[in-house]
Amino acid sequence: MESRKDDLGQLPDHPHTPKFKSLPKRVISALVLAVVAIGAYLGGDIAFTTFSIILAGILLFELSGLQTSLFSTLRKMILVGFGCAALSATSIYLLQDNTNFNLVMMSIVLLAWGLAIIARFDYIVFLGSAAIYLAVVGMILTYLQAPLLFLLVVLLIVGTDIGGYVFGKIIGGPKILPGISPNKTWVGTIGGWVLAVLIFIGFVYLLDDYFPPTVLILMALGVSICSQIGDVSISMIKRRAGVKDSSNLLPGHGGFLDRFDGFIGAGVLIFFLHQVKYELIFG
Repeated sequence: MESRKDDLGQLPDHPHTPKFKSLPKRVISALVLAVVAIGAYLGGDIAFTTFSIILAGILLFELSGLQTSLFSTLRKMILVGFGCAALSATSIYLLQDNTNFNLVMMSIVLLAWGLAIIARFDYIVFLGSAAIYLAVVGMILTYLQAPLLFLLVVLLIVGTDIGGYVFGKIIGGPKILPGISPNKTWVGTIGGWVLAVLIFIGFVYLLDDYFPPTVLILMALGVSICSQIGDVSISMIKRRAGVKDSSNLLPGHGGFLDRFDGFIGAGVLIFFLHQVKYELIFG
């Protein structure tokens, strides 16, 4: 079977399958993942950080799998082990209620140095791994300092994804990046922003103005936009590797990178918001 190829890489052709054939698998996988994630959220600081580190390890493994010409199985495991060790060391520090980020920044330097060696300076693995590290640290920081704010971030990311899918499917319209992600439209992109802001308004209303509204409206849009950037970035990496899914670990969904791409983009933003001391606004 012939494959089509463009400047971003090679995409294999796939035979036509019934539209809802994978729906039962998707529902079951989503429910299992949701139960585990909710359990980690409700389980406290240790449970949540452990869940986050394990998830980061899976994401790193899938990312390295998209560079099969560079990575043997042993080197994949070294990359995963190095990333999880860096995250574990950082998490132990954060669990001690430290607010000085010098050690975090030192960990980033060590992570960057190690990845540059392991990945032979391949910029995709280097940047992707660094983004996963920053995103997970940002999410852990948010959970430890303001669990309700973390819940809002999650709802914004999920809402952006749902809004983009629903508006894009119902209305359609011009494609935003047909060469990278052919299903995404301008209408869907804007629809994701709209739903994210509506979720924010409802969240603040239910909490009786617990958060500063002006700041969080901007944050809602920022999280929404960055989650979409994460989605597009992972799509670009998959296109470069010539694959549709990052793995087959989640039946009906593909891989964990396919499901958590938005969390990576939004998490990087959250990390840098912490670096400019945004926790003082919400503290």
